[in-house]
Amino acid sequence: MSRRLLHPLAVAALLLAAPAAAEVRILAFGDSITLGYGDSASGGGYPQRLQSWLRGDGFPVTVLNRGIGGETTAQGLARIGSVLDEGGDLLLLMEGTNDVFRNLSTETILYNLNALATHAEARGMRVVQATIVPHRPDGEGDNDNEQTLALRGAVLGLALRESRPVVDAFGPFWSLPGFWQTHYLADPDDPVGHPNAAGYDLLAEAFHRVVEPLVAHQPSGRIVPRSPAPRPGELAWFDIDLPGPHAAVRWRFGDGGRADGLAENGYAGAHLYLEPGTYEVAVEVTTLAGRVSPTGSW
Repeated sequence: MSRRLLHPLAVAALLLAAPAAAEVRILAFGDSITLGYGDSASGGGYPQRLQSWLRGDGFPVTVLNRGIGGETTAQGLARIGSVLDEGGDLLLLMEGTNDVFRNLSTETILYNLNALATHAEARGMRVVQATIVPHRPDGEGDNDNEQTLALRGAVLGLALRESRPVVDAFGPFWSLPGFWQTHYLADPDDPVGHPNAAGYDLLAEAFHRVVEPLVAHQPSGRIVPRSPAPRPGELAWFDIDLPGPHAAVRWRFGDGGRADGLAENGYAGAHLYLEPGTYEVAVEVTTLAGRVSPTGSW
């Protein structure tokens, strides 16, 4: 990644061209409710709606639906690597319905959800966690939603501790009287309860409220000048717009000068230019997983 720093002769000025809006890739990860089971034929669940609404907001976004029916969080851990290999900026993580159906403990589900999230964060992705939708009261298992409510609180707490955005998918349904009759698939053989088209609209609205601000301010990896127009002999500061922690950030300032960006300083770089001229400022980023983004690739 690089930008041009211009010091024109005696009067120094910092010019940083505004980058064109890059496409934001979002991976929607989960089970059959992410997949969109029970939606209308062309509905596509909440991911397709979210993509359509975000594009309607003017954002160049692709939302990839990576839901698999019947999956537990443990099974999700077995495939998360291959999904992350596709690359992306945001991971939307909503899973646990099938764990609750199998009466797995809240502690186990939460451990797996956090492991899924940390896998994505190690790749430099930002994770949006989500609670799961209520079980239908006339379904099989957790008919009073006691465990689903406990998981809801645990997921909200985990997101707070780890500073992750969170979508409360449970709340909008639970606040509606008779939600399983108006917003769920009319299928008496559905053991857990899947939304119908109206329910997926509700779910998409919950995701849109959280994801739209993130997309609007999506960390882009671009270099951002911190200090105003420096003159030769003045210290020039540069920030880098990055999501999450990284193993190393190394700056190159175009005149032979180099520096390491420190996490406690937001990976910023500072350099003293002695002569006016045109310099190319570049940076190399190494993720916690050891993946290196070489200069010029951002």
